[in-house]
Amino acid sequence: KHPFSIWLQISSFSFFMAGHFSDLLIIRLCLTSAYIFLFLNSALGGPLWPLLSLEGKVQLDGMIWALLNLYVHISTVARLFNDEVQVKLSQDEEALWRMFYRTGGLSEKMFQKLVAKHCTVVTYGKNESIDTDKYFFIMYKGTVKLTVTDDNG
Repeated sequence: KHPFSIWLQISSFSFFMAGHFSDLLIIRLCLTSAYIFLFLNSALGGPLWPLLSLEGKVQLDGMIWALLNLYVHISTVARLFNDEVQVKLSQDEEALWRMFYRTGGLSEKMFQKLVAKHCTVVTYGKNESIDTDKYFFIMYKGTVKLTVTDDNG
């Protein structure tokens, strides 16, 4: 007969908003907001509209679940904020990082820590042969003419 509390309405809206973004940090912030309002609803006794609280009532199970989920999402938000720290990349490293970021969401900090130290930028001249047996290449400038051969030449 009565809709759920304003706290559950705001929580539902936060869950709804989490589905509208692809950025993991924004998704986690929306989920954190949702669980804050779920905790608040349980701590205030789970009132129905238009009440804001039920005097002397709490929903212990809802508070416990909300706290567990808040721990998961807040710790992830902290880690994602830490990954957002700007790092100094060379122009070549930044071009390669952008490819990793757009396809997999790899942060600059993680790129610098895990990928950049293993990369070497090389330049080849026209008609120069590229040895692909020993190395993996990612081309981000220019064009390449490929000749594909089997083991027999």
